[in-house]
Amino acid sequence: MRLVRAGTLFSPAADVLAGTCLVVGLQSWAPSSLRILVASVLLYAAGMILNDHADRKLDATVRPERPIPAGQISPTIAWMLGVACLLGCVAASPIRAYHGTMILLVLGYDYVIKSSTPVGAITMGCLRGMNLLAPAVFAGAELGKLIVPATVYGIYIVAVTLLGALEDASRVRRRVVLGLISIPPLTASLAIYAQPNPWPAAGIAFGLSAVFLLRGRQQEWNTATIRWAMTWLLLGTMLYTGLLAMSNNRGWEALIILAAIVPARLISRRISLT
Repeated sequence: MRLVRAGTLFSPAADVLAGTCLVVGLQSWAPSSLRILVASVLLYAAGMILNDHADRKLDATVRPERPIPAGQISPTIAWMLGVACLLGCVAASPIRAYHGTMILLVLGYDYVIKSSTPVGAITMGCLRGMNLLAPAVFAGAELGKLIVPATVYGIYIVAVTLLGALEDASRVRRRVVLGLISIPPLTASLAIYAQPNPWPAAGIAFGLSAVFLLRGRQQEWNTATIRWAMTWLLLGTMLYTGLLAMSNNRGWEALIILAAIVPARLISRRISLT
């Protein structure tokens, strides 16, 4: 559970469920939709595992508590688990070429791309935007309706990834942190406001954004507080996707996504999301 950051696995599932809600005529609980959801979760888990495998030498210095440097699992077994998840993703997916492209991006990010922080952040943003788009790609639907939510989601994740790069920095600039934590909630709120039936979802989004940002302005920024912001922004991905579903008149799906924040938060108290 620590290797895959178990609390984060609700988020990619929520992406697919919300993306399904944005595609007219696509049923959330149809076998094909569930296959996309399972493939998404397995791909995300593989990315987490292989990220730790790629970083095992660095983590021995900066994150020795992680499972591989702590000796709780061998690098070989971790790699095999990651590959098994990738194979499971391909087996489950009804859009194998699409998920295959995402697999290449995940492997590229974990082992090569993230050495450049800006390019790595953009890659992560593209991956999460693609995850939200997956149901539309499967349905052969026009992507126009999903371009704004998916693009905003990508921007959201780019900002979170850049913020994460500051976790281990010895000193951080307050203005930089405040700028990065402001981008995800504000852009997400505007994207929800642009949906067909924005209220009350947009009101909830703007209200919670204001609370989060007000608390952020009161923080002294260091490793601990950056991790606090990261945790809530990662949980906030499900708030975003849940409110997207709500603003498209998919109440039950919205409720399920928003309810998933609770177990994800409980897990995050024992297992870090970052």
